[in-house]
Amino acid sequence: MFNYFDFVYFFFALLILLMGILVLFDHYRSKNNIIFFLISLSAIAWMLTLYFGYGYADYANFHEGIFWMRLSYGFSILGMSLMTIFIYLFPRPSFVLPNSVKYFYLVITLALFAVAGFTPLVNDFFLVKDGIYIKDTFGPLYFLYATDIIFNLMASVALAVVKLSNIKGIERGKMVYVSYGYFAFVTLAVATNVILPIFDIIVLQREIHVLILAFVMPSYYAIHRYRFLNFSNTTLNLLRKIILYTIFFISIFWIFRLLTFTFPETNVIFVSLLSSFIGLLFIKWIERIFPELITESFREFRNTLTSFKSKIYSCDTYEKLQKLIDDTFLIELNYVNVKLYIIRDKKEKLKIPIY
Repeated sequence: MFNYFDFVYFFFALLILLMGILVLFDHYRSKNNIIFFLISLSAIAWMLTLYFGYGYADYANFHEGIFWMRLSYGFSILGMSLMTIFIYLFPRPSFVLPNSVKYFYLVITLALFAVAGFTPLVNDFFLVKDGIYIKDTFGPLYFLYATDIIFNLMASVALAVVKLSNIKGIERGKMVYVSYGYFAFVTLAVATNVILPIFDIIVLQREIHVLILAFVMPSYYAIHRYRFLNFSNTTLNLLRKIILYTIFFISIFWIFRLLTFTFPETNVIFVSLLSSFIGLLFIKWIERIFPELITESFREFRNTLTSFKSKIYSCDTYEKLQKLIDDTFLIELNYVNVKLYIIRDKKEKLKIPIY
């Protein structure tokens, strides 16, 4: 049955895809934007292949289950490598790597992706007991898979440290917030999906993909404060609405589950209506404290124009109008040679002259 966890899983996969598309369309020639889009695709592929892998494994469908499981290992390698490349490029490279190193890294990544995704050398099989997935059984090259993942994590840490010591200002701020989100998610993912399974410790393997919010939310903060990846203000406004709707639906589901668990005998329709009402109150409160995803300069520009529009109707002489224009555009906004065009009917007479 399609349960709450399934909904959240696929909803966030769709959200990641949407963010990747928005970034790509914002500036499709930028290497940063292209890599971010590829990361979103690899993350979605990793989530979906592992989801179907666990699904078939739980039903003891070994042939289908192992196919999806192996693909998930391949996409995890691809995703980690793309994240390392993104850390190297974003917001700009602080040093130049030789082309030979870049090509070697790319060849190794694609080779390991093929080996992990389409052969039993990394993931040999999985153990199912009484129709319940227990654990994976690893192939002889699992150590190469683990080594590659850990290398990418360490390389990303080194790249971030070097960049944070070399760049300043807004670029450094971008790097700080992106790094926090990256390390929070990837460290947890590597621990639960790469290292602990070696010791037969299985924790958070199915849930870790949803926790990619640890990367999404710091990135959102970077968008809000630093115009992350040069989003347009229209795109940021759309993204804000998506985040708010996400919080709204998740809150309704959690409230519904809490009420049905606490009062199991209550009518389902009543609980659904009550959950929706509480969720609506909650999202209205969140919307009031949730910052707008626009740059500070744009916010100041918009507020200044709003103030200008409210004052312009009180100008009954040309001198007052000219002074308001000068105060608004020349002094506050530092714009010169501002022109005012008045469109009117030919027969209409105005008290102030038109220049």
